[in-house]
Amino acid sequence: MGSPADESFDKREKREVTFLVKRLTDIILKRLESDNLLVPAMPAIAVQCMQLLDDPKQSFKNVSKVIGKDPVLASRVLRLANSAAFPSRSQVTTLEQSIARMGMSGLKLAIRHYSMYQAFSSKDERIQAAFQGIWEHSLRWH
Repeated sequence: MGSPADESFDKREKREVTFLVKRLTDIILKRLESDNLLVPAMPAIAVQCMQLLDDPKQSFKNVSKVIGKDPVLASRVLRLANSAAFPSRSQVTTLEQSIARMGMSGLKLAIRHYSMYQAFSSKDERIQAAFQGIWEHSLRWH
């Protein structure tokens, strides 16, 4: 266990963090209410993918061509399709196979997360979740 001085510091630090979080929340809520919250735009490649994914007539091949234009996104899609999130005995090696494994809804979620991560990269999952919620809220209204 820490010393009493450490515990006092921890309590003070927690109060300061709580105050900052509350203050930031208040600012964000006011901006949301006044429709004055600017958030980064979704990357163009992600917008193209989302438009294709909204069309039920699109093929995995067409979507994979668009994703293939962004090497970072393509790499992340391949890695995600081969991860524990989509368990399988065989490994996929193409974007088309990755999309087939993930499905259109899984890919949409991955693209949203990728876009959000680019815009709001933070190592703190709570911050990522807060920004994702704000960003998704703003996407509904624009």
